Amino acid sequence: MQATRVGLSGLAVLVAVAPATQAFGQEAGQVAEGDVQKRLGAMAMALREAVSPDERQIENAAREMAAVGEAGDDALLDLMTDPVPAVRRAAVQALGARAPKSAMPAFIQALGDEEAGVVVDAVKVVATYQGEWPTRALVRWLAHDDKAVRGAIVAALEQRPVEDVREIVRKQLASPPVDSGPGPFLTALGRFPDRNAARDLVGALSDPELASYAMRGLTFFGDKAAPELLRWIEREGPKQEATAVAAVGVLAGFGDKARAGLGKLVEKGPLAIKRAALQGLLSQLGAEGAAKVDALAKHRSADVRVAVLEVLPTLEGANTRAAIEANLRHAHGPLRLLAIAAAGGGPASGLQSLLVQRYRELSARRTADTAEERRALLRALGRVGDAGAVSELIQAMGRDDESAAAIEALGLLGDQATGPLLFVIKSGDPVRTPLAVDALSRAGDSALEPMLQLLVHPSRDVRNIARQALAQAADPVIVPGVVKLVQEPETPGRAALIALLGHVPSDESAKALQTFATGPYDHEMRLAAVKALMRQDQAEVVPLLRKLAETDDSNDVRHLAVWALIGRGDVDSVPLLIKMLSYEKDFIRKTAALGLGYLAGVRDIAAISKKMSDPRSEIVSAVRDTLRRLSFHPEFKNPEEFTGWAQWFAKRPAAKLALKAGEMTLADGTVVAYWMGGQGKPLLVLHGGPDLDHGYLESGLAALGASHLLVFVDLPGRGASKLPPQGVPSLEHDVASVATTLARLNLFGVNVLGHGWGGLVAARLATKQPKLVSKLVLDGTPHPTLSGWAAELDAMAAAAPYPFKDDMQTFVSEAGNFLPEVRDRFIARLLMTGAVNKAHVLAQISGHLQTRPHLRTAYLNALGDFDLTGTLAKLDKPTLLLYGDALPMTEAGAAWRKELVKGNPNVVAKVIADAGYLPAYEQPKAYKDALDAFLK
Repeated sequence: MQATRVGLSGLAVLVAVAPATQAFGQEAGQVAEGDVQKRLGAMAMALREAVSPDERQIENAAREMAAVGEAGDDALLDLMTDPVPAVRRAAVQALGARAPKSAMPAFIQALGDEEAGVVVDAVKVVATYQGEWPTRALVRWLAHDDKAVRGAIVAALEQRPVEDVREIVRKQLASPPVDSGPGPFLTALGRFPDRNAARDLVGALSDPELASYAMRGLTFFGDKAAPELLRWIEREGPKQEATAVAAVGVLAGFGDKARAGLGKLVEKGPLAIKRAALQGLLSQLGAEGAAKVDALAKHRSADVRVAVLEVLPTLEGANTRAAIEANLRHAHGPLRLLAIAAAGGGPASGLQSLLVQRYRELSARRTADTAEERRALLRALGRVGDAGAVSELIQAMGRDDESAAAIEALGLLGDQATGPLLFVIKSGDPVRTPLAVDALSRAGDSALEPMLQLLVHPSRDVRNIARQALAQAADPVIVPGVVKLVQEPETPGRAALIALLGHVPSDESAKALQTFATGPYDHEMRLAAVKALMRQDQAEVVPLLRKLAETDDSNDVRHLAVWALIGRGDVDSVPLLIKMLSYEKDFIRKTAALGLGYLAGVRDIAAISKKMSDPRSEIVSAVRDTLRRLSFHPEFKNPEEFTGWAQWFAKRPAAKLALKAGEMTLADGTVVAYWMGGQGKPLLVLHGGPDLDHGYLESGLAALGASHLLVFVDLPGRGASKLPPQGVPSLEHDVASVATTLARLNLFGVNVLGHGWGGLVAARLATKQPKLVSKLVLDGTPHPTLSGWAAELDAMAAAAPYPFKDDMQTFVSEAGNFLPEVRDRFIARLLMTGAVNKAHVLAQISGHLQTRPHLRTAYLNALGDFDLTGTLAKLDKPTLLLYGDALPMTEAGAAWRKELVKGNPNVVAKVIADAGYLPAYEQPKAYKDALDAFLK
């Protein structure tokens, strides 16, 4: 279902007839009111559907909405809480054009909106209302995080009598509201100060909960507070270092009146404050800062010099050489190391001679105490040296305590160090040679050819390091050279070189590997080529692997080719794998059997079951396990059980629901795909994962379509939905995208069903956009913390039945044979067998368990060590916590669910007997009855 676009220009015609309707009587007035609602709804829809609404669109929409007049007030008030920011903003502007007294609470509420543009417009309207309440509300939000909002509030408050604002500020400070505390009013005190304001603001810095508000207030107050703020930093800085550092930043904003104070702080106090003061001072001095740094680099205090040397590499115009020279021989050892670390800028810096001189001084009296400093000097030579530094580094390589640093430095010098590094490598020194190879790998493109030469070095360690370095570089330019080496019979470790080609994906490397896999090469080389082909994603690789698996003379090659096909998730190879169940080598048959268990389908059970007639018991056992994997019936033993079940499954009356598909593009470029079907009140369905899509829920929830209009969505980045360009999946983005989608579809007050991880998204949606949600069903929602969720996944793995539990060990030991996404999909299927009470229901959904490991990783990284316990505990919507009694659950999980129901009167629990993670499939009637009873 594609949402309909409504042009803003066309709405003006509809709005133009509004005044005429007001002349009719009561009955006509009722009709007119409904017409107004429709027109305002159409205007809101137009804004929701604008992919990227600009200021002019919003202003035009606001004028059109305002033309409706008083009859549209209620509708506009409702639109002020719309999920789409552009609609909220247009509604605020429209109703604000008239600013009826009755709407003042709504405008004050809008000051807390998440969208800064909405708040700015609300501020302008609130400013038109007189009295203490609107003034108090404006004062409350003067501590807003957004600069534009703060500016708008200041402008609004400046239009009111200053004494009135001051009185309110002091009154609120004396008895602050519970929801905000005194913080916002401290900020306001700075903007509308009285005689004691500076003292009170500085005094509040000592309270960690109020310090940030006080600093923002001091910023408003201005440079008159500089002396008192400076005294506080000097007095309290050592005890409250973090707050003092932030306060130094405020002081730095006071300009000339703070400059002397900052200079004083640079020379006095803890190192952290010195650093902050120096940064502030440099921001004021501009081009003069370099001269200041030059002077401070020779200060009597070692801490001052530390602060200077830390900023030195980033400060343009500073005399780096003079500063480093002044500190290279300082009595404070860490300071000397910091001076060396500040050396950079390449040969143009002119530091080479300085560093060499200091290095020679220390080398003249070599002691263990100077070893770290000597090594640091050598590494610095790599950063600033030219060809003249090479000889110094070569000499240092001869000393055991300096060789590693000298070799590392040579690697930093680039092309000019290639020769010396190769010399070290050819020397064969067991300690220095590996280090030199590693350094050479970082010497740039010019080192690629020498690295290729090292692939035939007599030392195996050297060859290994060279191969690892080239594999990491993965530059296709090396392919011809590697291929040439492989083709030479005298080349040592040719199989390892073939493996290297697998790490360099290109058409040329794939072609070469196919040649090595099928040509007249020794057994080890051919095996290496098949393994390397596993890493190549070219389409022509698959037919070759099938051919090798079916016809190659080597059983080992055939076996490895079978693994490669399974590891790619190649479903089209199922007929071949079935055929290979009759092959004479048991180890190949067993591997083919494992692959069929995850690649084949129910339709293949009949053909596979025939293979249980084999006279060898271990083959019969392997084939039986394959059939168990496909039917999800670990208790079955005989072929008749499997084939009988497969026939029943094929003929079963599968629940289906006609769904109409649609998609929409949101303002940030997110594409949300959705499907709608059924009848009754809308029921939004949010899938789990967090990286699955809605497909696995369609069949299980189809029966609900008889009494609910089901609305399935794929969350952004999953299934048919897409993330915006360079977008990163996150819980908040999921919620915002779903909210906008519902609003565009004009679906408000819907019931929401969140399955698994989707329950956490649903709960967040209910708290962030309450007008969208009527009731919540949290189906199998996991523990709302990262550690709790991970523990429940472990519990699922532990509950997996045979043979799935044993498969986990295989997936771990044979990880290198799988593409990551294929292995991830197999493991997800395995975990699901431990999550349900009736594993055979998974036959209905296993094809829909398409995981997305990279997306899941990004999603969880964005969440961090999350804890959504508070979100669920504060739910104020009627909520059904639903799960099967056989759902694998940790003690923490059971306690959390019990506490949630006990602590939140809006939450009730329903446990479905004889079910686990998928009660909609395991106990469909009980599941439907539970939902219908709750949602009626």
